[in-house]
Amino acid sequence: MINQDPEIRSVGGTSDARFIVRDIECETLELGLMDTTMHEINEHVACDDLQKLTDIYKQVLKGLFLD
Repeated sequence: MINQDPEIRSVGGTSDARFIVRDIECETLELGLMDTTMHEINEHVACDDLQKLTDIYKQVLKGLFLD
Protein backbone atom coordinates (compact mmCIF):
# COMPACT_ATOMS: atom_id res chain seq x y z
CA MET A 1 0.00 0.00 0.00
CA ILE A 2 1.17 3.50 -0.69
CA ASN A 3 1.64 5.41 2.55
CA GLN A 4 0.67 8.96 1.74
CA ASP A 5 -1.80 11.23 3.46
CA PRO A 6 -4.56 12.57 1.20
CA GLU A 7 -4.54 16.23 0.32
CA ILE A 8 -7.88 18.02 0.42
CA ARG A 9 -8.05 20.47 -2.45
CA SER A 10 -10.18 21.44 -5.39
CA VAL A 11 -7.66 22.42 -8.03
CA GLY A 12 -6.92 20.68 -11.27
CA GLY A 13 -9.22 19.39 -13.95
CA THR A 14 -12.98 19.56 -14.06
CA SER A 15 -14.76 16.62 -12.47
CA ASP A 16 -18.24 15.15 -12.67
CA ALA A 17 -18.06 14.68 -8.90
CA ARG A 18 -19.20 18.28 -8.56
CA PHE A 19 -22.64 17.12 -9.78
CA ILE A 20 -22.75 14.21 -7.34
CA VAL A 21 -21.90 16.45 -4.40
CA ARG A 22 -24.46 19.04 -5.47
CA ASP A 23 -27.32 16.67 -6.37
CA ILE A 24 -26.88 13.86 -3.83
CA GLU A 25 -24.94 15.70 -1.13
CA CYS A 26 -22.42 13.00 -0.34
CA GLU A 27 -18.69 12.89 0.07
CA THR A 28 -16.66 11.90 -2.97
CA LEU A 29 -13.18 10.63 -3.59
CA GLU A 30 -11.49 11.32 -6.89
CA LEU A 31 -8.45 9.45 -8.11
CA GLY A 32 -6.58 10.16 -11.28
CA LEU A 33 -3.42 11.24 -12.97
CA MET A 34 -2.29 14.84 -12.99
CA ASP A 35 -0.05 15.99 -15.78
CA THR A 36 0.79 19.22 -17.57
CA THR A 37 0.01 17.63 -20.95
CA MET A 38 -3.50 16.46 -20.03
CA HIS A 39 -6.00 16.79 -22.92
CA GLU A 40 -3.35 18.12 -25.28
CA ILE A 41 -1.90 16.73 -28.49
CA ASN A 42 0.65 14.05 -27.56
CA GLU A 43 -0.68 13.78 -24.01
CA HIS A 44 1.56 11.55 -21.91
CA VAL A 45 2.20 10.44 -18.33
CA ALA A 46 5.09 8.74 -16.60
CA CYS A 47 4.81 4.95 -16.46
CA ASP A 48 5.70 5.06 -12.75
CA ASP A 49 2.75 7.38 -12.09
CA LEU A 50 0.43 5.07 -13.98
CA GLN A 51 1.65 2.07 -11.96
CA LYS A 52 1.22 3.95 -8.67
CA LEU A 53 -2.34 4.89 -9.61
CA THR A 54 -3.07 1.27 -10.56
CA ASP A 55 -1.81 0.15 -7.14
CA ILE A 56 -4.03 2.74 -5.43
CA TYR A 57 -7.10 1.56 -7.40
CA LYS A 58 -6.38 -2.05 -6.40
CA GLN A 59 -6.12 -1.12 -2.71
CA VAL A 60 -9.35 0.89 -2.83
CA LEU A 61 -11.23 -1.97 -4.49
CA LYS A 62 -9.84 -4.51 -2.03
CA GLY A 63 -10.90 -2.26 0.84
CA LEU A 64 -14.41 -1.89 -0.55
CA PHE A 65 -15.06 -5.51 -1.47
CA LEU A 66 -12.82 -7.70 0.66
CA ASP A 67 -12.82 -6.02 4.07
